[in-house]
Amino acid sequence: MNQALQDIIEHRRTTNLFEDIIEHRHTTNVFEPNHTLSDEQIEHLVHLATRAPTSFNLQNWRFLAVRTPERKAKLRKLAYDQAKVSEAAVTFIVIGQLADYSALEGHQG
Repeated sequence: MNQALQDIIEHRRTTNLFEDIIEHRHTTNVFEPNHTLSDEQIEHLVHLATRAPTSFNLQNWRFLAVRTPERKAKLRKLAYDQAKVSEAAVTFIVIGQLADYSALEGHQG
C-alpha cells in the first residue's frame, strides 16, 4: 500500500475515533506529545465543535488554536499546570462573545 493511501486511511481512522469521543463525551487526559495536526484537521475539529446549538442559534463563539510549545507552556501556567494543555497536539481556547442587541431583534427565546 502506498504512503498516500496509508495517510488517508489513518486520517479517517483518527477522525472516526475523535468523532466517537465527541459523540460519547469521553474525557481524554493522555496525549502523544509529539503528535501534530494539520491545518485541515484543526479546521475539521472546529467545524465539529460548532455543530452544537446555541441560544438563538447565534453561534457566538470563537476558537483559538494554541499549537506552539512556547504558547502552550504559557497557557499551561494559567490552567493550573494541567499537563494535557502542553501535551495535546493543539489546545483550544473557546471564546464566548456577547451578542449584539441588534442580532437578537426578531428572535424569540
